[in-house]
Amino acid sequence: MKKTLWALALAIVAASMPSMASNVIKTAKFKLSDDTSLMNPSIDDSSWKDIDITRPWNSQGYPKDAHNGWYRIHFTPKKTQLGKNEYNQFLFIDLGKVDDVDMTYLNGKLIGQTGRMPSDPKGYMSQWNEQRSYVVPVKDKNIKWDEDNVLVVHCYNGDGDAGMFGNGVTVRLAQLTNAASLDFSEKHDKDGSFCTVSLNSIIPADVKGTLRVSVTDYATGKEISSVVRKVKAREGKSAAVTFPTDLHKEMSVKAEFTADKSGEKIVKEYRPKYI
Repeated sequence: MKKTLWALALAIVAASMPSMASNVIKTAKFKLSDDTSLMNPSIDDSSWKDIDITRPWNSQGYPKDAHNGWYRIHFTPKKTQLGKNEYNQFLFIDLGKVDDVDMTYLNGKLIGQTGRMPSDPKGYMSQWNEQRSYVVPVKDKNIKWDEDNVLVVHCYNGDGDAGMFGNGVTVRLAQLTNAASLDFSEKHDKDGSFCTVSLNSIIPADVKGTLRVSVTDYATGKEISSVVRKVKAREGKSAAVTFPTDLHKEMSVKAEFTADKSGEKIVKEYRPKYI
């Protein structure tokens, strides 16, 4: 998608969310403007128009060649929702997708950017098809618990479709199942065939526990081998277990990660390639 113009700022206002874990915001307050001061949380947005944030703004009567605008969301996170879970010490803010570049602010503080604005040192780069998910520690003093919080998304559109689109915005506490994942990969070379199970995390804190991997004969259900290891992963650093496979045998692999403190589990199964 070819893009080359000015920055568009977005601002979203939505009703307070009773449950951060499940509420999805699909409408927002919206304004086209080149005024970068609109990232200020104290701006009065009551006169701004409502917009559906699951569809580009050009499909809703706004010009396709506009380049600067703001979406604005108000929400009230409840301190009573904080638990002792080792993972929900982070607040996830999922925006969906933004065509083309976003700079996202919580109460006036930049919490994330995807793509590059024309004013950035390396110049403009569109990332219109990337899912935006930003993480804020719950101890961040910028979060106003039990008070109004303002999420402002500044969007730059080059050409083509413009603005936010996707499934809407969610604000939720991290849980093991959305902070970490089990992923499989295979390698086939002169040394043989191997399968790797990786524990990956998207939070900047250790995810620690026990990873058990079992390999069974798919036809008979008989266990061929198993391995149990203590593992630790965090954002940007995965933990992995690699084991040999047989291209001439149909196998089933089951991986189960159990968190040390909470006892929460992630379970995933996989069938390696076979001939």
